[in-house]
Amino acid sequence: MGNYDDWGHTNPERIGESAYRRICPRKRSGYKSGEGMHMCPAVHAEMNVVLQAARLGIATEGATLYCYCGVPCKDCAKELINAGIKRVVYLTSGNIHPDSGKKGYNFPLSFELFRLAGVEVDNVVPLAEGGK
Repeated sequence: MGNYDDWGHTNPERIGESAYRRICPRKRSGYKSGEGMHMCPAVHAEMNVVLQAARLGIATEGATLYCYCGVPCKDCAKELINAGIKRVVYLTSGNIHPDSGKKGYNFPLSFELFRLAGVEVDNVVPLAEGGK
């Protein structure tokens, strides 16, 4: 549904990959992964899937969201809850983990928000890393 940038965020396909790379203030400013998020013009993948579903008329109420990027941040957690997502399955792999230390992310708050909203959260570990 979109183009992925170096940080795992999804850019609306209407922007186009080359145009996005020219206008991204984080990229131009030399920020490292997970830094300068206040300048990020991209939409997180979790939010992009909700927006694309709305644009295409696909209901999200009661849906399951599979996240390759790890636990959704607190802002995405709030958006997913409001979109009616009832289950989140996230991948834990290498440095993609709630305790990975990404700046600006509050994973304990994400878990608490999901708990309060009754959203089931499941973790998947890749087979190559000891998963089943």
